[in-house]
Amino acid sequence: MAKFIVAYGKFVDDKDVGIILVGVYLGGVCDTQDDADTLATKCVSETQGGIIVTKVIEMRDMNIVKVLSEIEQQFDKMAEQIYDNERTIAGKRDFDELE
Repeated sequence: MAKFIVAYGKFVDDKDVGIILVGVYLGGVCDTQDDADTLATKCVSETQGGIIVTKVIEMRDMNIVKVLSEIEQQFDKMAEQIYDNERTIAGKRDFDELE
């Protein structure tokens, strides 16, 4: 039977750097998708501060350490994309101010 892993990333808005990833956490392991969805909602509602993004991953014959490592890489990539988007938007604002 497949298990479901709930993980979440916490992002904060740093006034000097912008939005950054401060941590990736294991919410838990569940037996059903419904339980995992409930746990993901609980992780969001009970974690204070910042922006919380959850991921529910179905685990089939995989090592939990490997799955968590892959999830951390996904969150790191998301943080890079957010950073790039912020710089693009900031650059556009700077350009618009010059006109």
